Amino acid sequence: MKNTRRSTLTRLLLLLVLCTVWSIGCSVEKPTANGSGELALTIPTDVDLMPWYHLPIDKFKGNHMDMIASGKIKAEGCLPCHNEPDKFCNKCHDYVGVNHVFTEGKSIEAILNLVEPKDMPPPDSHKDIAKWRTTHDNAIIKGDEKVSDCLGCHAEPDEFCNKCHNSVGIRKISK
Repeated sequence: MKNTRRSTLTRLLLLLVLCTVWSIGCSVEKPTANGSGELALTIPTDVDLMPWYHLPIDKFKGNHMDMIASGKIKAEGCLPCHNEPDKFCNKCHDYVGVNHVFTEGKSIEAILNLVEPKDMPPPDSHKDIAKWRTTHDNAIIKGDEKVSDCLGCHAEPDEFCNKCHNSVGIRKISK
């Protein structure tokens, strides 16, 4: 009886050790900023001003959905910088098992229903629109650009500028 019990305990202990060793070898890679591999996050570059609600970043990682649910920020407000969700947002969303961010192949202009000036070529500062979208505010703050210059083409701020500004909780542009 003692040998049978000892043998059973030995087998259970051996099984526990084997399962532990096996599970260590099967750890799941976490999404990593500036990392490598399939779960490497592509962080937006050329973003001069990080939104206030991203700081501290470790807190933001865990509560950004609460901020969206509460209405403090809008999901579409993430897209000016994170405009390719499959390269950033959805890698973490897959990791934690939540719904994907879907843009359905639409541009940020289409998602926010921005009314763009017709028959007007963009100025040189707008040629790299992905960069300009995330740096124009800093150009205004530094004094390299003026809001009054923007209003020459974007004469109705509520049809263009304020759709993004409202979605990310920054100041409203007035005529």
